[in-house]
Amino acid sequence: MGCRLVLIAIAWSAALLPLSLLSAPGDLYESDLASGTIFRFAADGTQSSFASGLTAPVGLAFDGKGNTFISDVGAGTIVKVAPDGIQSGFAIIPDGPAGLAFDDSGILFVAVFNTGTILNAAGLAIDRDGNLFAADLGGGTIFKFTTLGIKSVFAAGLSSPAGLAFDSSGNLFASDNFNGTIYKFTADGTKSTFASGVSGAAGLAFDGAGYLFVASNVDGTIVKFTPGGTKSTFALGLSQATFLAFEPVPQKLLNVSARAFVQGGDNVLIGGFIVGGNSL
Repeated sequence: MGCRLVLIAIAWSAALLPLSLLSAPGDLYESDLASGTIFRFAADGTQSSFASGLTAPVGLAFDGKGNTFISDVGAGTIVKVAPDGIQSGFAIIPDGPAGLAFDDSGILFVAVFNTGTILNAAGLAIDRDGNLFAADLGGGTIFKFTTLGIKSVFAAGLSSPAGLAFDSSGNLFASDNFNGTIYKFTADGTKSTFASGVSGAAGLAFDGAGYLFVASNVDGTIVKFTPGGTKSTFALGLSQATFLAFEPVPQKLLNVSARAFVQGGDNVLIGGFIVGGNSL
């Protein structure tokens, strides 16, 4: 039994699912597998239901247009939620869609859990160069795929890697679902232990301030780590919390002013601006 990574390009129609209030940039989303719900959390931890009526939601991803994509492993489908809240079927993947990730060109990658060439693929993450990383839950391995599709082993010897996420410095963080450890890998693959003691560690996500959020599918919690590794509880009472994703913050102008004498040659005035945000 194995698993493959596939590009989603199949459109289909399906009944709409209930949706609550529209999303806000910077909110944290959690796929609650046992309850069939996607929960949304504001920065202060306020919880609300974003989507319900799913069979067994797992993967979460946002595209550059504000659409939310949800993999429902129980139904074998990918659900798309538009910015106006309208939900529709995006693809049918009977073999169990799991982790989701978009690259910079807007292509959606899906880890398929039940069949293919990668055993029990779970979480996905894409680095700043466009390389795709896939957690092989059953094989204890993290694979790397270049933009040309060349596959290599990035890390091996793990118990059951599940969630993957990159920090702002390009380090890869991986949750080990079996032993409750969060590992940190530098770009060259050097491994260190960032944190431990998170039972059933699953999905990972970084916020804009560099805090790492981890879903526990055993304790039903989301825990938060400071960049230095200090742990706190962010949310309680969940039902098999699986993957996490932050709603991208739209890019915005931070500074577009200048004041100087307009001259020529080496003294020419060059104007510019700074853009901030984490959306595609």
